[in-house]
Amino acid sequence: MRVGFFDSGLGGLSVLNHALKVLPKENFLYYADVKNVPYGNKSREDILKYSEEAIDFLVGQGSKAVVIACNTATSAGAEVIRRKYPDIPIIGIEPAVKPAILKYKTDKRILLLATNATIEGEKLETLINKYDTEHRIDKKGLKNLAQYAEDGIFDKKIILPYLKDELKGYTLDKYGILILGCTHYIFFKDSFRELIDGVQIIDGGRGTAMQLKRRLEQNGLLATDADKTDGEPRVIYFESGVRVTDRKKLETIEMLNDRFMNMEML
Repeated sequence: MRVGFFDSGLGGLSVLNHALKVLPKENFLYYADVKNVPYGNKSREDILKYSEEAIDFLVGQGSKAVVIACNTATSAGAEVIRRKYPDIPIIGIEPAVKPAILKYKTDKRILLLATNATIEGEKLETLINKYDTEHRIDKKGLKNLAQYAEDGIFDKKIILPYLKDELKGYTLDKYGILILGCTHYIFFKDSFRELIDGVQIIDGGRGTAMQLKRRLEQNGLLATDADKTDGEPRVIYFESGVRVTDRKKLETIEMLNDRFMNMEML
């Protein structure tokens, strides 16, 4: 049995790469909802509808657990989906507010960037109110950055002017920590590093992978050597329910996986 991963598009590959490291015996299904990406500017009702369709598909494919590797989808519908599938571990991702406050040290303020839907969601507001007792976090929704990642646009000559325009009302040198609240954003770590000198950049990817590992252990679902699949890749990719077999699309996925590894080293 495989672990299902779901994202509005390809941003969740950043979380999947962490899971591939911490769970070396597991096999995965990855569902990118390319028909409806990006989710960040859609209504909560639409996001929940698309999320349910994706997770219904992954469960139908026999997923023993599902990771919602999308902050926007987690915010909009994780609790609804957990009630729908009470016997399947459903792991969501959320912006790394807790570690930003409790683990990382800085005298400066904290900037949280995410999609508009995540920024405006009640779930994020509850999370910030719980941990940010000194009101150190500023938050900003970015409308187009996830789509840049989907389109494979990473050139700093394009991305930096876009970010500077989005953040033109912010004094960037007062921030010591940058929380990336969208799984697509880690692919732009080089631009963020150039935008805010010396900033500590964190996201929820590794924490989500570790939570997946804990839940699999708790439920006796960890893969063993006997679960190896003959002739099938560790990850099978789907685009809105259709298996990806096109070589160019698979090469695009591998390009993003390679970019993730390069961004992790920054």
